[in-house]
Amino acid sequence: LFLDSHDSLWISYENIGMTVQRNQIFTRFGEDTSQESLHYSNIVEDQSGKVWFSTSDGIKRLDAGMLTDLPIDSRFSNLGKMQAINNELFAVSSGIPGFVGQKAILIFNGEKVIKEYTVEIDGIWSFCKTNPEYLWVLFHDRMVKMDGFQLDTLLLPHALRTPHDLLE
Repeated sequence: LFLDSHDSLWISYENIGMTVQRNQIFTRFGEDTSQESLHYSNIVEDQSGKVWFSTSDGIKRLDAGMLTDLPIDSRFSNLGKMQAINNELFAVSSGIPGFVGQKAILIFNGEKVIKEYTVEIDGIWSFCKTNPEYLWVLFHDRMVKMDGFQLDTLLLPHALRTPHDLLE
């Protein structure tokens, strides 16, 4: 579920498709188009009010009711969580642990991927925004602070590893 600044409620289904509710009316998003068959993993809204989607077919931006495709290297599939780092950059997760496809954190500037960080850690991971400048990535055994292109890693003490209550 995602509520945007225009009070539209976006409902993404686990397997495929999405519904949007505006003014008490539910509409199947992208009905009778290729957009209807996408898997929508995550929805975010930037500070200018643009709505962004990570999907099974790359990153999309909502423009005048239609999705605009934004280029993503074909090595990256199963785009998942997306989080704004600051006013200009997004972090997007790629790949599903245990499945085919490169696992990475992609830094996206709204037009293209400008940096990629390969993730060689299996298991669930999660983004957490703590202030306007930092984005934390929580893995089962460490936390990584992303400050623009600077990465700082903090290993968790063994007793705190696998913090299930913090991971989605």
